[in-house]
Amino acid sequence: MFEKFAYYILLILTCLIFNLSAKCNSLLIGNSQGYFLHNQDSGVKVHSPKKATIFSTVLPGLGQAYNKKYWKIPIIYAGLGISGYYIVRNRAALKRYRSDIRAFSDNDPNTFPTEHEGISLDEAKQNRDIFKKYRDYSIIAFAALYALNIVDAAVDAHLYDFNINQSLSGTIKPIVNPTALGLSLSIRF
Repeated sequence: MFEKFAYYILLILTCLIFNLSAKCNSLLIGNSQGYFLHNQDSGVKVHSPKKATIFSTVLPGLGQAYNKKYWKIPIIYAGLGISGYYIVRNRAALKRYRSDIRAFSDNDPNTFPTEHEGISLDEAKQNRDIFKKYRDYSIIAFAALYALNIVDAAVDAHLYDFNINQSLSGTIKPIVNPTALGLSLSIRF
């Protein structure tokens, strides 16, 4: 079942990569800053949020590299790696407890659990349920981190050209009068 799912995911990702490269090859312009989509109407280079989103969907961290936020890539892979490790670990423990339950349930008095000696059927079922819950939580964490990677790349791409300079500033000053205490907020554009 997992192999079939992985096959379909790989097929979809391959189609996305070839479709993206076919559409964008004529629009890409390279320079020392990296690759940008070229707006043919105005001649202005545009940093594409759609491209960053697709890159992060195909390969986690690739959208962050496109946005030049390289420091986020190890964090993404650490989170995905840790949650992937716990998926595998909890799945293996779940399989061991399932085999113990089968050993109890085969109606053969000579068959005993091979993995966990001295365990009762109720304890094996309880532990199976616990590790199934942990495995499911690990899968949810992996999916959430993967989605967060995509959202982060899209938001960073939208804010890529956002300009913060000295002309946009604000100050907060305390006001002390004989009649009132307060704060003054002044914003300068």
